[in-house]
Amino acid sequence: SISDGGAATKAIDLPCSGTCHLSTATLALDNATVHVSGAGTTGFTDVLLHAVNTTRPALEATGAGAFEADTLTVLGEGGVLLRDLDTSIQDLHVDLGLGAGPAIDLMAGDHVWGDVVLERRYSAFDLASQGLVARYATVSANALTSTNLSTGVHLDTTQFHATMMSSLDGRNAGAVLKQSMLTVANLDTRLSATGVDAEASTLLVEDWLADRHQLGLSLDDDSTATVRTFDASGGTGSSDALGGGSFLWGGSPSTRVQTSSHDRFIETPVTFTDLDSNPIVAAIMVHGFQLASDVNGAATLPLLSGGSVVVALANGAGVSDELYGGQNGQRIQIPVLPSGDWVLPNGV
Repeated sequence: SISDGGAATKAIDLPCSGTCHLSTATLALDNATVHVSGAGTTGFTDVLLHAVNTTRPALEATGAGAFEADTLTVLGEGGVLLRDLDTSIQDLHVDLGLGAGPAIDLMAGDHVWGDVVLERRYSAFDLASQGLVARYATVSANALTSTNLSTGVHLDTTQFHATMMSSLDGRNAGAVLKQSMLTVANLDTRLSATGVDAEASTLLVEDWLADRHQLGLSLDDDSTATVRTFDASGGTGSSDALGGGSFLWGGSPSTRVQTSSHDRFIETPVTFTDLDSNPIVAAIMVHGFQLASDVNGAATLPLLSGGSVVVALANGAGVSDELYGGQNGQRIQIPVLPSGDWVLPNGV
């Protein structure tokens, strides 16, 4: 355990030019912080930082190098600040206590994250706290969870891709997007006034549970959102999706969608075969979603009744066709080249 004795300074100031590593350490920081920088690679493994008597970030990582972390816990009102460098992070937990954060303040760089948990103590009067704030960055994460932060995620000119994202129990918004793209397989937002607020942005989600918001989705004129399954549960306002943007969605027809442009997906079975009508496993792309048929050549696709362009690929061959939501018996044949002779049936 390392304590700085209350001095208003950095407990660790590490400009790394090569490879630097801190492991299995607990740092008690009294009015002090940890700062790593330089063109090298700095790594933290099994490290706990506990900052008190300061609102500054407990950890600052800056410079032209890289920061790597595995099993890193940060306790303190200022959270973590990352500037310009690239990061590779597994199992990060940031607890702001009663602080406003941001829990992670991120500027620029490319970032690959595993599981990230951001939280603070709940307060019904908190309108200022922030979970992740990312600007001019590219982030790929397995799972990001933000709990009790007024704004869970704020993206500005950022591309963020996650397998899972949860933004729960804040007052303002689950996610705010400004000139950004958010792609999530499973999105869960709960109780904030707005689930997702998008300005000049793109949202692509496979499954979204928007739980008890005044407004699930706010979509401005320059934004688009595509949600395969939109479950707006217990909405407390007059609309579940509202604004001047374009919204493609699937789910209950009773969902209250009032965007300027919108259409609803119909989950429709489609069969994929070769030219001999044998079923094949195909990679499928439709409305930004990447899907696959099973060994029987079967897949269920989110399609619009007015038609959706479907691209299918198998064994180096590909085809594009327009299919229609709600119509049974549709099939796409892909001209897969055989390894031996290719005998085509009569009429093909």
